[in-house]
Amino acid sequence: MERRNAGQTGREDQYVRGTPDDPYPLPARRWQEAVHRPGLYDLQIDTSILSPEQAAATIRAHLDAGEPCTALQQLASRRR
Repeated sequence: MERRNAGQTGREDQYVRGTPDDPYPLPARRWQEAVHRPGLYDLQIDTSILSPEQAAATIRAHLDAGEPCTALQQLASRRR
């Protein structure tokens, strides 16, 4: 919500912003729920505290460690 509330040059009126009375407006809550459904992840990264470089390094470390990546397979099996 911080990024959304800060606005983007040229797009000031395109996003609903939080207010003190409604810090997480309904459109933003619905979007958050939709993009995280069904909630299967191989790795979770908090991009609110990591820089893009740190996030990329975290992903690289996960892949280099040979951690199993099964989320896409699990999602595909649900669609069959």
